[in-house]
Amino acid sequence: MKQQPQARTTAKKHVILFLAANPRDTGRLALDEEARDIHVELKRTGYRDRFDFVTRWAAKPLDLLRELRELKPTIVHFSGHGARPAGTPDRAQGRDVVAALSGNEPGGVMFDGAEGRGNVVTPEAFVQTFASAGPQVRLVVLNACFTEPMAQSLLAHVDCVVGMSGAIHDDAARNFAIGFYGGLGERESIAAAFAQGTTAINLNGLPDADQPQLKVREGFDASTLILASVEPSLLVKLPCPYPGMRPYQADDAEGFFGRDAEVDELIGRVRIGEREIYVTGPSSSGKSSLVAAGLLPQLARGVSGLGPFVVRTVQPGKRPATRLAEALDAPGQPLAAADRIAALLAHRGPSSSVLLVVDQLEELFTLASTDECASFLAALHALRAVPRCVVICTLRADFFGTLIESTLWPEHRNRTQLSHVEVSPLRREALREAIVAPSHEIGVEVEPELVERLLADAAAEPGILPLLQETLVQLWDKRTDQVLTLPHYLALGDGERSGLAVALARRADATLRRFSAAQTGIARRILLRLISFGEGRSDTRRQQLRAQLHAGENAAEFAFVLQTMVDDRLLAVDDDIAGEPRVDLAHEVMISAWPTLAGWIRSYRVDEQRRRHFEEAAVQHRRGARGLLDPIELAEAGRWIASETARELGYSDDLPLFLAASRRAIDEGDRRRRRLIRFANTVLVLFSIGVSIGGFAIWRQRQATRLQFGLNEQELARSLIVDRRDSIGAVPHLARAVMLGVDSTVLRTIIRSARQYAWSTILRHEEPVYRAVFSFDGVRAATASADGTAQVWDTVTGQLLGHALRHGDTVTDVAFSPDGVRIVTASCNADRLGA
Repeated sequence: MKQQPQARTTAKKHVILFLAANPRDTGRLALDEEARDIHVELKRTGYRDRFDFVTRWAAKPLDLLRELRELKPTIVHFSGHGARPAGTPDRAQGRDVVAALSGNEPGGVMFDGAEGRGNVVTPEAFVQTFASAGPQVRLVVLNACFTEPMAQSLLAHVDCVVGMSGAIHDDAARNFAIGFYGGLGERESIAAAFAQGTTAINLNGLPDADQPQLKVREGFDASTLILASVEPSLLVKLPCPYPGMRPYQADDAEGFFGRDAEVDELIGRVRIGEREIYVTGPSSSGKSSLVAAGLLPQLARGVSGLGPFVVRTVQPGKRPATRLAEALDAPGQPLAAADRIAALLAHRGPSSSVLLVVDQLEELFTLASTDECASFLAALHALRAVPRCVVICTLRADFFGTLIESTLWPEHRNRTQLSHVEVSPLRREALREAIVAPSHEIGVEVEPELVERLLADAAAEPGILPLLQETLVQLWDKRTDQVLTLPHYLALGDGERSGLAVALARRADATLRRFSAAQTGIARRILLRLISFGEGRSDTRRQQLRAQLHAGENAAEFAFVLQTMVDDRLLAVDDDIAGEPRVDLAHEVMISAWPTLAGWIRSYRVDEQRRRHFEEAAVQHRRGARGLLDPIELAEAGRWIASETARELGYSDDLPLFLAASRRAIDEGDRRRRRLIRFANTVLVLFSIGVSIGGFAIWRQRQATRLQFGLNEQELARSLIVDRRDSIGAVPHLARAVMLGVDSTVLRTIIRSARQYAWSTILRHEEPVYRAVFSFDGVRAATASADGTAQVWDTVTGQLLGHALRHGDTVTDVAFSPDGVRIVTASCNADRLGA
């Protein structure tokens, strides 16, 4: 159990640290008068009790660092000389000094050094000091000449900085300070106080009113920060204790609350000797967070009754066996799990054990191949026999039935026989603790009304925990008086959805708005490829290698889009041991809670599945695991790749090459069939001549030859149907087999098989059809017939397109040109026709 935070005491005044430096080798400045005037002006204001004016004279460089650490000021004011660039004219009574004779020396400000001589502090050193020791500083005033570049550099760590664009007269600098701090003391914003400072210069008829420059950090509005209205402790930049959309990790353990009962349950089961435990629950219920930020950190701190653990975590992905080998420090080696456990414990005490965490076990059933899955399950079987190994798996509840039916647990017949801890979504008091405790730990409170509203909205939202975390992240910088308030949450809503759902959508949509149209297309392709489309189940995450997402994309644009979505917590990247980064959605709830992504899934679902099918076919062919596409598959792939949707979804460079190879193979097959038909016709003619001369004996021989040709046609038809699944192409061969007298059981079987894929539209000729082919796009068909005609048909309606092409004799063959615009025919006479 985490201890309750101790009571905190915070200062109630803003410390203004006034650093004055006027080394004896520089021109005299009236810095004492400036300090007195600021002090008097603040005393006159209505909010003087909100400021504590602290002066440090003859300031040395280390004084800045020491005072930042000790006083923790809200405002740092430096008065003195700026380092004037070499070659710039000197100015009487100006707050500038030549830093060096060389024009290559950096600028800066002049502090007191050894023996009272000047010591230039460079902009780089000044910025580094604020980066390391000044997180509470909100405003810096550099009341010295030529400090505008330094002011610009400080914006990396400070919200507002005042610097001088050039040389400024001593009197002008002093009057600016009077007007500026008078405005702050009267509850004016920083922007308004700055305007009053420049006005004070003009009111006294002094020059240089244009020298002061207010620099503001990008995204910050200086007109909204009124220091007199806010306690100093509220301005400290506290790190947000909520992880947003991503699951809790081990580094987030200090802010992980609401799961003490589940953590205790897991530890209790390990303590009594259970070595195979399954943590189950609905999607986004916090299973992974429970183990990573709850169980593992507590085990690392030590638990009575348990020895130390060597922890290894694996997420199955598409190659679970490979990833398990990597997790057990054996990448690229045969997976001998028991031997690897022994090796991991070889130099540890006898009470130590290995704790293997298998996160998101459902990926084993949704992403992994059969062989990888079998190897992984075999390894888990082997680990059961290792006494010093504990396995804890997280699994989505809707995959529990699949788990029970898998070969890993044939001995288990019902759910109660498995050791498992059910993680239900956080409810009421546990959810209240998860909302309130993380911020309370660092001194920030959540308004009770906001807590109740969040609890009420949470009751109607699925997968609420990550949405709550993201909402609290968006509210963090809007806190008032170190309190997260209900009005700010209500402002997130849009009238139809709760602030929770809108918080997620706005966060994600804001990321997309930063992209160009082309970059948004890349983002859409990345997100869709990370979705595993459910069949009878809800859609889930689909982890992918970075290289798989990158295929076909512009390298620089892809890298920018991916990194932006990772930085904005929409995606997560896992750099594994083998050096192949894997990308995943930061949390599964994005699929249902982000309307933009949900719309993309609805619009592109079918076409994205087609893309994956064609891409996988190309990969399998490259590996030698399958052949090229058949004509029907090629026609479908050709139509898809030529579509606008294919351009929007993108595809790898391998896919067009795969389609081209399939087209060449099909064309070569067509040429071989045509040569075979011409040869068969020639033999048939010669045979007929022999019959007319040879009499009855020759006639009988002719009948035998006809039957053999018929059997050849039967075999060609069988080959087309079985090997190529080309039922349409087999029809002419079946017809010729029947005409040549074949009447066998085999032929009737082949005809029945062809009928299963028969053309539903009847294309009629007066005489038998010898050849029928599809156009490349599949929308037309051409037939060649013994009636002396070749005809082109609409494959959908069965209507004849145009007029028949007539020969003087039987038309034996017909084919489309590669572009599908023309056809060519062949007949038994000398005519050649084309259209």
